[in-house]
This record gives sequence, structure tokens and C-alpha cells, in this order.
Amino acid sequence: MKIIGLTGPSGAGKSTLCEKFEDWDIPCINTDEIYHDITSKPSPCLDELCEKFGPSIINENGALDRVALAKIVFEGENKEKNLANLNVTTHKYVWEETNRILTKYMDEGKVAAVIDAPALFSSKIFIGACDFIISVLCDKETRIERIMKRDNISREKALARINAQPSDEFFIENSDYYITNCGTKNEMNEKLLSIFEEEEIHI
Repeated sequence: MKIIGLTGPSGAGKSTLCEKFEDWDIPCINTDEIYHDITSKPSPCLDELCEKFGPSIINENGALDRVALAKIVFEGENKEKNLANLNVTTHKYVWEETNRILTKYMDEGKVAAVIDAPALFSSKIFIGACDFIISVLCDKETRIERIMKRDNISREKALARINAQPSDEFFIENSDYYITNCGTKNEMNEKLLSIFEEEEIHI
């Protein structure tokens, strides 16, 4: 089974590619959803985050207050250090669940599976697990609009998130392939199929 790493900056449109992968019976593991699940209730991951970022990131229900954490990570002082601390803490817990799901897909005989991980390049574990990596890119203005709509936040906060992430050049240089998700779906599909041909993935 080929393991495909899928990454890219916030708002680039990774979910569109995941829909196409699923259409081709290639399952996608959404690491954001795993992260959401393990921080929506008391857990070892949440305990460690609380130790690093303080009790203000825990809401009255004992779950992660994502708005409070985002403010610290993306808007506070030492943004780069805080983001690195967040990734180091969460990745090991997210990987445990991701690996369990990958094993399940392998046992089911899937030809490939996708790890959808926005912060893929900040984790050696995830990079090492992938046979190849695809980055999804898009122009800044489209990304701002997508983030504002998706997360119901202001333009200023959406821009702060974008500015806290690596550049397009970084993703291109560190990926095996990249796809620009600002054109037509047919163009995207053709690019994916050419990648599959090169990687000998038969759907």
C-alpha cells in the first residue's frame, strides 16, 4: 500500500483533493479530525498542552478552547516557538491513531491511503511514513476568503494564520509534487492521474 502525504497551507483546498481520492477508493486520514477528537475531552494530549500553554486553553467542559490556543500560537509573542511546541506535543498522539488506521487499511488491501496533514513537514514521523508527498497551493486572496468562511473569523485573523505558515516556495521545495487548486477540477484530476501513473498506483 502506498502512503501519500497531503499537505499545504491553510485554505489551499486540500479537502477538494481528498474528495477525489475517496471517489477513487483511496481513503484519507484527516489528522485535523484526529487532533480535534483527542482534544475534545480530557486526555493525555490535553494535559500536556495545558502544561505548556496554561489552563486558559481549557474550557468549562474540560475540552480544548481552540480560540484561546490559536490566539497564543498565531497572535502572541514567540509565535514560531509556540507553534513548534504545539506541533511537537500533538504529533505523537495524532500519529498513534493515524498508524492504527493505516494498519487497518493495509489489512483491507487498499492500494493507497492519504495522510492529510497541514503540518506534515514539522513531523519527522509523518514524513518518514510517506512514500511521496503532494502539496496543494493556491493564491493568497482565495485562501483568505476560504479561511474566513470556513472558520467564521475576520480577514485580519485569517491573514495572521497565513503569515504564520511557510511560504509556497517552502512547500514546493519539500514536496515530491505540487498541485495548484485554483483552476478547474478537470485540471486537478489530470494532474493527480499523472502522479498516480508515475508512482504506479492503479485505480
